[in-house]
Amino acid sequence: MKKRLTMAILVMSIALAGHAQLVKFGLTAGGNINQMKLDKEVINEENFTGFFVGATIDIGLPLPGLSAEGSVLYDRRSVNVLGEDDHIDYIDVPLNAKYSIGLGSLGSIYGATGPQFSFNIGDDNIFNHKYELKSSAFSWNIGAGIKILKHIQLGYRYNIPISDTAETIEIKESFEEVKKGVKDKSGTHHIFLTYYF
Repeated sequence: MKKRLTMAILVMSIALAGHAQLVKFGLTAGGNINQMKLDKEVINEENFTGFFVGATIDIGLPLPGLSAEGSVLYDRRSVNVLGEDDHIDYIDVPLNAKYSIGLGSLGSIYGATGPQFSFNIGDDNIFNHKYELKSSAFSWNIGAGIKILKHIQLGYRYNIPISDTAETIEIKESFEEVKKGVKDKSGTHHIFLTYYF
């Protein structure tokens, strides 16, 4: 049984290595537009910008046009609620399945989707301790883009929040409608440029 399992793993590894001729490493940088949404009966603030930068790998898979793309990104999200500014710092790890359609020698277009794991590396509290940030968040990405001359990728991705990002822990007069314990989900639009070596 062990010999069969070892042989199966070896055969799969050789097959994947043969088809994964396009393993590319790259650098990614871009801007984001945050959507910080609390429960409907309270505030709904949108369109606050931030930036992200990090490393990306794209691994070709056995099916034509299909690849797996993963990144490790430092992500700073700026937020503003009722005139108060603050920011959130994350390490984001998006893991996307990507399908590309060739456009000849110039490049290709692609669509991508997959999970994203975000880990809070900044302060646990924002807005003078009115909101307590979760230590991690889970979300789902959908996106599309274009790859030019095999090295340059311009893309758009929307990050759909699944888990809560923060929770209110303090109330003041200007937040009189906000109830303690209100949950926040934070979705983000990303526009980015990746250079593959």
